[in-house]
Amino acid sequence: MISDGGSEGVPDGGSGGVRGDVSGDVSDDVYDGGSDGTSYAGGAARPWLAADARRWRAAGPRAAWVRPTLPAVVLVVAVFAAVLMSPDPTCTPQAPCGEEWVDKTGTMLFLPHLVCLFFLPELAVLTAPLLLLYLARPGQWEGGAGEKVAAAVVVAALCWGWLAVAQRLRARRRQRALIAEAAGGVTASAPMPDGIEPGQRGLFRRVAGLLMCAVGAALIVTVVVQDRADDRTARVAVARDVPVVAYNPDDYLLTVRMPDGSRHRFDVDGDYRDVGTVTVLLHGDWVRLAGEPYLDDLSHFLRQAGGMALVGLGLASALSGQLARRRVVALRRGPVPVLRARARTRADGFTEIYGADGLGLEPVLHYEPFPHARSGVHDVILYGALSEDGALVLTSAESGPAAKPSVEVSLSPIRGGPAVDHGDAGSTAGRRDAGHRQAAEIDVQRALGTVVAAAGPVRWHAGPVARCVGAVMLVTGAGAVTSAAVGDWPWSRVLWFSFVALTWFYGGWRLMTWQITADSGGLRVRGLLSSRARHIPWDAVGHARYGRGGALTITCVEADPEGSGAPGGWDGGSGAPGGPGRHRGLGGSEEISLGVVGWPFAERLLKRPGRAAVAAAEITAMIRQPGLRPGPPEHLP
Repeated sequence: MISDGGSEGVPDGGSGGVRGDVSGDVSDDVYDGGSDGTSYAGGAARPWLAADARRWRAAGPRAAWVRPTLPAVVLVVAVFAAVLMSPDPTCTPQAPCGEEWVDKTGTMLFLPHLVCLFFLPELAVLTAPLLLLYLARPGQWEGGAGEKVAAAVVVAALCWGWLAVAQRLRARRRQRALIAEAAGGVTASAPMPDGIEPGQRGLFRRVAGLLMCAVGAALIVTVVVQDRADDRTARVAVARDVPVVAYNPDDYLLTVRMPDGSRHRFDVDGDYRDVGTVTVLLHGDWVRLAGEPYLDDLSHFLRQAGGMALVGLGLASALSGQLARRRVVALRRGPVPVLRARARTRADGFTEIYGADGLGLEPVLHYEPFPHARSGVHDVILYGALSEDGALVLTSAESGPAAKPSVEVSLSPIRGGPAVDHGDAGSTAGRRDAGHRQAAEIDVQRALGTVVAAAGPVRWHAGPVARCVGAVMLVTGAGAVTSAAVGDWPWSRVLWFSFVALTWFYGGWRLMTWQITADSGGLRVRGLLSSRARHIPWDAVGHARYGRGGALTITCVEADPEGSGAPGGWDGGSGAPGGPGRHRGLGGSEEISLGVVGWPFAERLLKRPGRAAVAAAEITAMIRQPGLRPGPPEHLP
């Protein structure tokens, strides 16, 4: 059985042990992690052979028609065409045009359906039939031939999308079945990285979804309250027939002459092209059309439509977060299939998985890990019923009394095949990104061979050229703000110009003042909005990256879940290593960006790396080789 080796490690997730048709004593084959208190099912796991891995990938949704992009585009175009071709309603006191909550709710349902089509197929299989029922209502399409053709395309696109997501879900089931078959019945509860709470996966999406639902419900309540108040006033109002002066069908504006001779303009929904008189309701200063009971101004429309859209998107977000949490919790509570494989962690942070005997072949799947692992190729143990868009836990397959296997969990959903560079790998931008990452890795390898451990802190900061450029930006930014303030400009243009100038001013200030200090305890980053340096212990430093646009970024991973100031926690800004931590749970990484602090293009032309490029390479070298980090302060001469 998998057991907890000590009080400091990650629990094994309950009673789920290693099971399956494995000869011999399973307990003898299970490697116990030892010092970290975490146990692994390495010895009992079967190898995921390259042939089985290729079968798993081939079982995924490979056909082009299954991809959600095409049905989504067709659906959006058809919906817009149907709305534009639909005739305006006829509104009379006998048959007034009301709020039409059902019609507007059905229309707003298209937005969350599109989101689910891409990111939540489990819900899209339900929203598509609901939309088809909405479109099948009697009298829904009463326009001409153009509207009916557009409506038919909408129905076809909904059916296409439903079949696509059904095929994706079916492919996931096939992949999970193939994983269980390849594992041969060997299962175990997955370990988790230290300081990770699986139940917090998707927490941001759940909270954001509930907030969107609350805001949307509040907006809908304001509309309902206003409508009820109008109904009470209408019951005591006086009805008058007034002549129509003008009607603008493009802006939906109706102008009438009131009984006192004044003119009043209404925002309307209906068609008033051939109408000579309309009935209005009067009560003091309150006035409205009898044929259109409720106001149709922009504020009313935005509150009603925006409220329903927020509720729909909020439900989709909350369900997506709950599904992500459920997937990771299922890994921990197990038992789940266990397999041996090989992994390669790329320099850009993605992990690619190969079959145990197929390292020379194309990767079977890839994902972004948490915490970020070191680059390299290594044998691993996979936990989980793997399927595309799912989750997994990976541990290194090291063994021995002194070994301490690493543990990582998929931060991004699992995708089949190799990790593709951002942008089209064959495009000019994709080639430039790849070339920049390759050059950055060369700088890191050079730093690994040249950097030696210093006896005291090591600092990287802006050079003289950057400081001169920053000073020029400060002067021009201050001059622009002054010109905007004293110039004879409209206040809106002054505010906009001042915002742009202040942003420019801040960019110059940051270019001049950025500084990173490395010591035995970690990194201190200065040059952010806060005047205080942010302290990041080495255990919480993920990697340093100098982007192609010149931005220097430090990726941090939370390591102190309780915020107690224990070793490994980071204070996020106070500068005190023992300050209060800020735990984000699973996937709780944070990127600290110093902004644009260099010019990679000019550096390549001059064949001379800038200060920021050197900082990123040397910090990365210190992350990979802890022996290169500066010594403790007491070793200073």
